[in-house]
Amino acid sequence: MLVIGKPQINSVDGQSVYSVDVSWLDKTDSLWFSVDECYAELLCATCEAPLIGLLIPAMKGGHDIKIEGKVSSSLVVRLNKTIQTLLIDLMPGLKKINISCDDEYSDGAHIKETYGGAAAGFSGGVDSYCLLSDFFIADKTSDNKIKYLLFNNVGSHGQSNVELFERRYQRLAPAVKEMGIPFVKVNSNLSFFYSKGVGFQQTNTIRNAAVAFLMKNKIENFYYASSYMYSDLVVGRTGDMSRADPVFLSLLCSNDFRLSSEGSEYSRVEKVLKIASIDQTYDYLDVCIKARNTSGYTNCGRCWKCMRTLAILELSGDMIKYHKVFDLKEYKRFKYAYHAHIIRSKDPLVKEVKLYAKEIGHRFSLSSKVMSLPLVYSLVKNFYLKF
Repeated sequence: MLVIGKPQINSVDGQSVYSVDVSWLDKTDSLWFSVDECYAELLCATCEAPLIGLLIPAMKGGHDIKIEGKVSSSLVVRLNKTIQTLLIDLMPGLKKINISCDDEYSDGAHIKETYGGAAAGFSGGVDSYCLLSDFFIADKTSDNKIKYLLFNNVGSHGQSNVELFERRYQRLAPAVKEMGIPFVKVNSNLSFFYSKGVGFQQTNTIRNAAVAFLMKNKIENFYYASSYMYSDLVVGRTGDMSRADPVFLSLLCSNDFRLSSEGSEYSRVEKVLKIASIDQTYDYLDVCIKARNTSGYTNCGRCWKCMRTLAILELSGDMIKYHKVFDLKEYKRFKYAYHAHIIRSKDPLVKEVKLYAKEIGHRFSLSSKVMSLPLVYSLVKNFYLKF
């Protein structure tokens, strides 16, 4: 049994800290989330955030969940039925569990201090800027425009790399300030509850969704930037939870809060071309996944995300616009090997780059074609494409 206690919200050294005791595995740990005190009014004192955040760890170990604080009755029903069924499809190693709550609230019983509007996560990447293009830059007047951007520490920066989390936040803060949107930094120890066999990529959506529910006091909608087109969605075993986002997030909601996956109507290439018209991205685009990036640039130019993005920008003629934030020399050193990868890869996002090259009449070099030959490509992968 995994027992989630009643939450407390306290002020600690300029931070507003939401915490609950979690009793499981014959011990009691504290799960916490913190924001700057000026954003304390966003925090919702229900137990939905820890329930969502701990669902997969509980299912992994086969632990039923008992909640002592308030939870939406409609959410409990969905988590007990459809959500668990879908999660087991995505991660067959999970086990069906029972969720019970001492204090469920019904439709409309939770008093929200909302003024309408929406929130979204912001990483400074292609998906984030594409979402902002649709729901902020092109929509500054509707009731559901983005009013808050969140930057979460739930595993994407490593399990305990708070320094990297802080550095990445500070790097993006000027960009968000230019847009005039509050930028909420959400620190947490949620990742410590996930075992080594359950990686961030496999669980990224549900971890960030937990933070969204924590912030629902003053928002009604949370927009989650999609990674894949509808045609590339997978509702089955996958190592990347985001491939099921439009389905999963449409189910993970309560009667007073809605999450939605946005951007699946665009291909990866279309997204990159779309944001290349946003001047701010020339100074702030951040796609790099290299934790120890010593290039001196925001983006190393060498990891698989950097190379895929730059390959598209090079094909479109926009690459030079990003010379301030990408190590272009590093990309150029390995680009022919990466072009061989484009020719060979079965990854749907990389295949889009190959299709785009064909559409604009681009011919890959002879060197890349030779490196894409089966025997040669295996060597290229081992020596030049160690992503």
